[in-house]
Amino acid sequence: MRSFALAVTMAMMSLVNADNLVKLADMPVREVTVFKDGHAFVMHRGTVVPDADGQVIVDYLPMPILGAYWPFSADEKRPLQSVRSGLHEGSVSHPARDLLQLLQANIGAKVLIVEQNNERYTATILSVPLRGEERPAATAPEDPANPWLPLGLVMLETGAGTRVLPVSLIRDITFLSPPATDLTRRQDRHMLTMTLGGKGAAPAEVGMAYVQRGIRWIPNYRIDLDDNGHARVKLQATLINEMLDLEKVTLNLVVGVPTFAFADQPDPISFQRTMVTLSRHFQPQAQTHNFMTNSIMSQVSMPQIDTTVHTPTAPVLDLGPHIESTATDDLFVFTLTDISLRKGERLVLPVLEFEIPYEDLYTIDIAFQPPTQLIQGWSRDNVARVSRQPLVMHKVRLTNSSDYPLTTAPVLLLRNGRLLAQGMMRYTPRGAKGDLTLTTAVNVPVKLASEATAFTDGALKINGHLFTRTDMKGMIVLTNRTAEPIRIEVSRAIFGDPDSASHDGSIRRLADWQDADSLLADEAYWWYHSHWNWWWSRANIIGRMDWSLDLDAGEAVQLDYTWHYFWLR
Repeated sequence: MRSFALAVTMAMMSLVNADNLVKLADMPVREVTVFKDGHAFVMHRGTVVPDADGQVIVDYLPMPILGAYWPFSADEKRPLQSVRSGLHEGSVSHPARDLLQLLQANIGAKVLIVEQNNERYTATILSVPLRGEERPAATAPEDPANPWLPLGLVMLETGAGTRVLPVSLIRDITFLSPPATDLTRRQDRHMLTMTLGGKGAAPAEVGMAYVQRGIRWIPNYRIDLDDNGHARVKLQATLINEMLDLEKVTLNLVVGVPTFAFADQPDPISFQRTMVTLSRHFQPQAQTHNFMTNSIMSQVSMPQIDTTVHTPTAPVLDLGPHIESTATDDLFVFTLTDISLRKGERLVLPVLEFEIPYEDLYTIDIAFQPPTQLIQGWSRDNVARVSRQPLVMHKVRLTNSSDYPLTTAPVLLLRNGRLLAQGMMRYTPRGAKGDLTLTTAVNVPVKLASEATAFTDGALKINGHLFTRTDMKGMIVLTNRTAEPIRIEVSRAIFGDPDSASHDGSIRRLADWQDADSLLADEAYWWYHSHWNWWWSRANIIGRMDWSLDLDAGEAVQLDYTWHYFWLR
């Protein structure tokens, strides 16, 4: 199988000296649309001169995701007929970095050799043998130079004949004429061959567009609050480029989460894993057995892999920390022009600046507490944990009156130029409101209390089972010990049916138990570790009570509420 893969590799290699080679600079990147997840939609376009057969060899091979590679010709007289990727034989020059490379660079030179045993003689460098039979397979654009490996030997023509000497035995070497210092050696590289219609070598405008992972932007905000309810918002983008050099491109930064159905599958045009696919294609147990069929979705991982074939792997890209966005983000594009960024560089760009209103706000979310009957038998530590007092949080509520959505991103919060906190901006569409947490409001203490007030046996019957109704009452006491009036929002989630809430509190009855997950906070960890009988969700609903009120400096308020639930004794 190894020899078969090698034969296929050799058959696919073009031995034509690429005089019609088009450098990437001749078909540069014109526009890049960058997504926050690291994918980018790249558009190349340029004028090229094909050879007499209408062929143009491009020295860059992208690695697009499956189904997202689209070459084109903008010249109606020279339409694109095909694009082929394959190995092309070429050469590469670089300074000789060690003695072995220096010998390779000076084939035919006369030298004075001194071996480790002090033997001296004059010789002519004939060759440096290579492992030619182990010719490399597919190479990625990131590592195009994959030369035949030297054996560590040098062949020398001496007066006594041809001498084959390990380079490690050479102690000293003197060149009898100035030596060459640059090594030119063989380079086999995957390239694209574009075939155009029409005849002759007339110039044509061609290009290609594709989606590839390797460029990412990370948004971050700086919000400065004044004392009059205005927030100055600055958005900047940190751009990370691990794909290719960009020179004066139009850059589109996309807010939102796109859907790339085949993001984890490279397109065959890239040769990312094509040679592996060819060598495994006839092996039913291989992972990529169905790769060449139309059964894309039927591919499954298999435990047996042919380890005798070299497997080129995708490069590991450092695209920075991941900032999770939500699937509800609408796509929105910020466009910047004349952006240059070399591969491997990072760039911070100011994107826009605007002003929106804000208000200071205090909030407290009181999570579910377990029913009294469920606590029986719990350890003292667990009871204390679910009974601990929640904290009031000081927040800033932004009203997005701008023309742009606020995307999920880190944010620095300042007030009149002085740092307050760092937080996380959540996606906020235009016209909506979003909260940013500043700190724990230690000057707004809270006290909670609840107790059972009545038990009514046989209040509910389900499938012949009689349930006891447990009536509960609760109390929330809040005190404003700040020097200023505050607005505070209070939310209380309960297991059961809410009955009343003082101070014009609103009551919500949620029949769908799936809503419980969205209401559970960290304090309700016990919800997932408790045994809930079959009847619990049939006999009970979940509820929520909300208050919004103003507290003057030094003022305290007591919020009273009642609810009930059913329990099978």
